[in-house]
Amino acid sequence: PIHRGQAPARLQRPVYAPAQPRWLSSRGSAPCVRACSLTQTWESDPLMDVLTLLVMAAFYTVFVISIARWVRTRHALELAVVLVFSSTAAIFTVSLLSAQLPALAPLLAPVGVIMLLAQPALMLRLVGLIVPLPRWLVPTAVVGFALAVGAYYVTDRSVPGILVLVGYFGAAECLAAALLIREGRRRLGFPRLRLTIAGVASLLFGLSILISGLASASRGGGGAAGDPAITVLSRSLALVAGLGYLAAFATPGWLRRLGHRSLAFDLVRSIVARPSGTDADVHWSALAAAAGDILGTANVRIIDRRHDAAEGGVADGPLADSASRILVEPIGNTIGDATYLVEVPLRSEQGLLATLEARLPGRPLFVEDDVALIELLGSLTARSVEREQAIATLAQAQQAVNEAAAVRTSEARFRALLDAEPNAMLSVDPSGVVSWCTRSAERLFAPDGPALVGRRLEAL
Repeated sequence: PIHRGQAPARLQRPVYAPAQPRWLSSRGSAPCVRACSLTQTWESDPLMDVLTLLVMAAFYTVFVISIARWVRTRHALELAVVLVFSSTAAIFTVSLLSAQLPALAPLLAPVGVIMLLAQPALMLRLVGLIVPLPRWLVPTAVVGFALAVGAYYVTDRSVPGILVLVGYFGAAECLAAALLIREGRRRLGFPRLRLTIAGVASLLFGLSILISGLASASRGGGGAAGDPAITVLSRSLALVAGLGYLAAFATPGWLRRLGHRSLAFDLVRSIVARPSGTDADVHWSALAAAAGDILGTANVRIIDRRHDAAEGGVADGPLADSASRILVEPIGNTIGDATYLVEVPLRSEQGLLATLEARLPGRPLFVEDDVALIELLGSLTARSVEREQAIATLAQAQQAVNEAAAVRTSEARFRALLDAEPNAMLSVDPSGVVSWCTRSAERLFAPDGPALVGRRLEAL
């Protein structure tokens, strides 16, 4: 009704907007958010913001460093590391874009879920390049990835779908962590520590996703805010995991060198404990055994390169040793069965002494640490060999000096004995010149004249 004195109300036609599919609705970003609390948008809690920033910084740093290593080496193993951390980088990128461009959040949410679930499968693929795995394991992880994504969206992001999602993620991530830790126990030195840290970091990352996913399922899978304590716990675990990945995959060079020096102490102690005069082959054999333990292979040999250096070069090919003497022969597997060659030059202050060659069934992760440690041990061994050679040379020289002194002493005694001879005795050379005589001969033939030695026999 229109009352007197009032303006007529403007009639508006109802506007009908087509309904969005449920997977693109505003609820579509909630499952990704609640399945992984790491990708939540910025909140008013400063602690949440700080944790989120630190987690992103840690994973982005590992991603950038892994790309730099792959560009430098262009090896399949380094590419696998890049793919593992590209998934986490993509998750955080989706979070940032969703926060800055809310209109794109429904479209970006499925990308975040897919990249999140791809991470454990990529981690298992990385582990498969390091250690032998059953052929069915990685394909099974890929099938599990597809089933988890399908169950999540087919059930319209329901609680069972979320449970399948986080269950797959946690199981696959824990399996990859266990394999990394087991490989670390097989290795020695710094790679053992780095592999163990990488395994523990994977375990913590999987646990963080599992906790946040279960918390989301307990709320019915909706987008309502959860318990802040649960969110802080999951993000804290993710932060520790990111720092662990940094320590494992981006270890500073100075820290690795410090670890190598400390690990070389045992070899130095064994070298010092050996008595002087130990054969050089004993030192080389000890180095080959240590290198085999470090690399996890019995297929190690050491080739003498001093002959090659004297000839002006090294023979063609890593195993071409027609002009080189093999100091330590490989044992165990034949060379043809291996796929990856590790060559370590063994140098001393005098230059290249030998080359250590090892054949491995695959390329180990963090093999650069193994090579650096073997180079350090090889340098110590080469110096020890040179020391033994120097001691042997000095011993030979001392023996020659002692023999010469013994000869001189013997000659002096012989001359003293002849000088005491009462009969006149003299010696002449082939030309008839007197070269030696007794005192009796001096008194007989030249009592007042010049010395008898040097005079001709017919002149006497």
